Amino acid sequence: MPDVSPSSASVSPGGSIDFEASGDGESFTWALSPNNSGGRIDSSGHYVAGSNSNVTDVVAVADDSGDIATASVTVTVQSIGAVSGGPTRMGRPPNQ
Repeated sequence: MPDVSPSSASVSPGGSIDFEASGDGESFTWALSPNNSGGRIDSSGHYVAGSNSNVTDVVAVADDSGDIATASVTVTVQSIGAVSGGPTRMGRPPNQ
C-alpha cells in the first residue's frame, strides 16, 4: 500500500504543494477525487489548487498494484493576520 506525504495541507486558491508517494510499488498514478477547487495534479505529484475556495480536494495516489492512499487539501483564503483593538490615530509622536 502506498503512503502519501503530506497527509493533509492547506493552501490558498492558486497555491501549490508537492506531494510525495512511497511504498512497494515501482510507479504511482496521481488523481484528484473529488476536485472541488477546480485544481490539478501532475504525474510527479505537483498539486495546484483551483480558484474555488472554502472547499476540500482529495489527492489520491495509486501504486502499480492498484492500492490507493489519499491526502486532503483544504483550499481557503489565508488571512495575513488579525487586527485587534480599535482605530489607530496617526500623527506626531507624543511630547513633540
